[in-house]
This record gives sequence, structure tokens and C-alpha cells, in this order.
Amino acid sequence: MRRRTFLKATLAAVSVAVSAAFLGLRAAVAQVAAVRPRRRAIKLPPIPKWNKSTDDIDSQDFAQRSQDYERSLLPPDINFPRTGQIWEAVRDCEVNFITWPLMGIFAGGGARLRQGELVRILTLDDPKPIWVSFQPVRYHALHASIVPHDIRNRPGYQRYALSLRTAYTVCCSREEKGYFHELFRLVEDVA
Repeated sequence: MRRRTFLKATLAAVSVAVSAAFLGLRAAVAQVAAVRPRRRAIKLPPIPKWNKSTDDIDSQDFAQRSQDYERSLLPPDINFPRTGQIWEAVRDCEVNFITWPLMGIFAGGGARLRQGELVRILTLDDPKPIWVSFQPVRYHALHASIVPHDIRNRPGYQRYALSLRTAYTVCCSREEKGYFHELFRLVEDVA
């Protein structure tokens, strides 16, 4: 008889302990389920407007809205350049160049700037530009090393400018070698 009473008492104690543990686990799961992570808002690209006269999307509006969307993806802590400022390359870097002919095809390519090279910011299309166009302060001294001989000798060749994307966004190509805010630092501000 004593064995049966002992087993009943032990089984009852184990049952109470398991029930209490189960209730505690259930309460913990309920608290965790009550705390839901805040969902991030997804920024979607703009929906194009329809141009009834051409029965197609309004390409100018779509281009502007796409640029505005890309600007919204730029990091908020960037020091955006302004026209006329002088910036310095913080390390050797690869930049893009484009040339202006009198007529015909614009030629371009890649060029290398050395660390410490000073550049002046040219006209910007927006206070938060996606692309920054600039030219070296030593424009004429670097001309031959930036623009290849065959492009400089083309009829109608006038000048060149350099450019880089301001910063990374999801719209960037994976082939970008660097971004303006990473490769340059402000040296001289404009008044």
C-alpha cells in the first residue's frame, strides 16, 4: 500500500510541476507573441503617368519621378557638394570623364585621379544630386593624362568634365568603383 501511495504522490507532484512549467511557458510565449517587430515601410518606385496624346507612359515625368525616388534612397548623413566648392581626393580613385564636341558623339571613359588632387564642383542639377560633375583645379596639366590622344585630336573636340555617383543606392550598378562622398573631402567652401 505504501508503494502505491508514494507513486501516486510522486506522480501528482510531477504532474503539478509539469503543469506549472507548461503554464509558465505558455505565458512567456504569449508575451513574446504580443511584442511584434515594427514593419519597415517599403519604398516602391513611382508608377508612371499615362500620356493620352501618345498612348504611352509620360517619359519625362517618369524620368523625374525615378530620379526623385533614387534621391529618397540616398543616405541622410551625406555632405552634398555645392557648385563652386573645392574638394580633395582622399585616395587614388577611378572617375568617369565625358568630352564635349561641337557636333557628333560625346566620348567618355574612365580616368585616374591621384590622392590629394583638388577638384571644383560644376553645375549641379539638384541640391541632393545623384551624380556630381567636377573638373580638376589643374585642368590643363591633367588634360593629357585624362583624355586619350585620339579623342583630343577629333575635329570639334572642346573640353572634358569628370563625374561620379554621389553615394550608393539600390539603383547603382555593381561595377561602380567608388562614390563621391567616400573618395573626396571638402577643402574650400563657397560663400
